[in-house]
Amino acid sequence: MLRQALTELMPLDDARRAELLVRRAFADQAAHNARLAAIQSETLVGIRSPVTQAIKNGMVCGEAPQEIDAADRALQIVACTEGLALDTHIDPDGTPKAAVLAALDDQLGRIFTGTCRHAQLGWRCARRHPWDTAPASGSSAAQRRGSRTRTHLVHLSSAVGGRVIRAHGGVQIFDDLSEFAGSAR
Repeated sequence: MLRQALTELMPLDDARRAELLVRRAFADQAAHNARLAAIQSETLVGIRSPVTQAIKNGMVCGEAPQEIDAADRALQIVACTEGLALDTHIDPDGTPKAAVLAALDDQLGRIFTGTCRHAQLGWRCARRHPWDTAPASGSSAAQRRGSRTRTHLVHLSSAVGGRVIRAHGGVQIFDDLSEFAGSAR
């Protein structure tokens, strides 16, 4: 499940390519605005924290060694994921999906070296991992991704004083959410 969640950060389809453009545009703005830089930092912590928790859960279940530093390993995994996302964006033909996923699997395989004790006993692990989310009834992954993107845009809107950034065939900046909503029709 952690792998699946991390691949959501990679531009492996049109929706995620658009999301990456939004993140890159925001990063560009954050480089020159302390308020946006703070939001960007908070977002990174929001990504790393569940990865750290997933590693800790793996340590409890026996999937990861007890002696590792979960926060350090989460930093490594997220940095690797972001690097793979950037490489895929810059050179999509030179970074095939299979190679990108193999690199991510390699990183995860360095941490998750064991088998869940519950699985060894034939039980289903009762622990709720941070990436486990029940999909909305009748909604597809693409619909949930789109909903997540809209949520990020609303958050971004409040962060930049009502301005909204969207990436669809290029980055656009809207003065308010009503202008953004009207453009989506």
